[in-house]
Amino acid sequence: MYNNHEILESVISKGAEVEIKDKDGRTPLHYAAEFNSTECVKILIDNKCDVNCVDVDDLTPLHLAAMRNCAGSAQLLLEKGAKVNAVNKYQNTPLHFAAKHNRVEVSKILLKNGADPKLKAQDGLTPAQYAELNGHFETYQVISETKTCRIA
Repeated sequence: MYNNHEILESVISKGAEVEIKDKDGRTPLHYAAEFNSTECVKILIDNKCDVNCVDVDDLTPLHLAAMRNCAGSAQLLLEKGAKVNAVNKYQNTPLHFAAKHNRVEVSKILLKNGADPKLKAQDGLTPAQYAELNGHFETYQVISETKTCRIA
């Protein structure tokens, strides 16, 4: 269902609200991004869905794409204006999520698009520190080798 762009186009053409939220405050764009349905992400954005919409935890579609390693969704969201350093209610950026979950490819995309590896979450940790603490050494290396990163 998440990848069926024909159904999505059909319901939008019949007047469906593209920014309707569920009980968690998530929109169809959150789900399309989370499940890497890039065609649905594109359709929703083309129909004026806010790329920086937040759910009840202040998670954007980019946070979910980063957490689930959805590189295609992440790249498209960034191209369409998603805030690369958006923070959730715990001050986690999409790069924090990529680091916590060992998402090397998405980490590279986020860094290439200006993610700040020095930003600290509410617990005081940077993305590189999350990667290191979780034993995600390839992700740690990608983040720590970024010119703007200072491991403290």
